[in-house]
Amino acid sequence: GKSIFGRKKDLAPATLRRVAKGMKKFVIDNPAPFIVPIANWSGDTVQSANEPLRTV
Repeated sequence: GKSIFGRKKDLAPATLRRVAKGMKKFVIDNPAPFIVPIANWSGDTVQSANEPLRTV
């Protein structure tokens, strides 16, 4: 799919609400939140949000 960043047109209010609801459900309120690294990303690992952030 296409990235939502760098769009010419703002996302619709309903879309922004869905994104916020998903972030709350799957990251903020999740008992085991995680961070997916993007730089040099291989898809093999995720990092616990409870661990210190790694350098880039």
